Amino acid sequence: MLATRRLEAALDALKAQTAQMEKLAAAAERNRIAGEIHDAVGHTLTSALIAIEAGEGLLLRDGAAAGEKFSLAKQQVRLGLDEIRRSVRGARAGGTADFAAALAALAREIENGSGFLIHIVSHLETELLPIQQNVLLRAIKECATNSIKHGGAKQADLLLQENRGLVHFTFSDDGAGGNTAFGFGLGSMAERVRGLGGIVKAESAPGEGFTVILSLPIGMERGGEKG
Repeated sequence: MLATRRLEAALDALKAQTAQMEKLAAAAERNRIAGEIHDAVGHTLTSALIAIEAGEGLLLRDGAAAGEKFSLAKQQVRLGLDEIRRSVRGARAGGTADFAAALAALAREIENGSGFLIHIVSHLETELLPIQQNVLLRAIKECATNSIKHGGAKQADLLLQENRGLVHFTFSDDGAGGNTAFGFGLGSMAERVRGLGGIVKAESAPGEGFTVILSLPIGMERGGEKG
């Protein structure tokens, strides 16, 4: 009887632990989905807002130019809606065979949507894992959005380089600078970086722009495959 009671108590404790783990897993999934939606849509909607505001300023002076801005805003909103649908479905963006081309395409997309320029200097030799590529591309988009919204920046320098098994990422804008606290967007970005074993920090001073620095361990070969 004593053994039975102990077994029942152990089963009850296990059930309680399982329920708690399920709650934690559900909370983590909600946070993941929230982060996916914020990161995927935040930049495109910011770009759309900038285009709409520019169109409003041109409406009375140059109707044709205003129409172009509103058309751009419409395209950005459509893109944002598509990204929302992908995020809600839990779709994960994969890697690309040509990361340099993906970087250039993203920089063009950001410039076309907001006028924000990103000057890229990349010295990467190792082919990054798809998940690492995805995290870095999302980091660029989030940094650009943060620079535009909070720093009033017009451009940024992006440096990517390798050293001792790490890829180092430095994003420095020409904005107002100041507060280095991470909001929701940069906080979600930092969580993804740390989830891959990386580190993130920010440096800034009033009038000296905002810099985000992160490092990720580069995937190593394991049995002929990257691990």
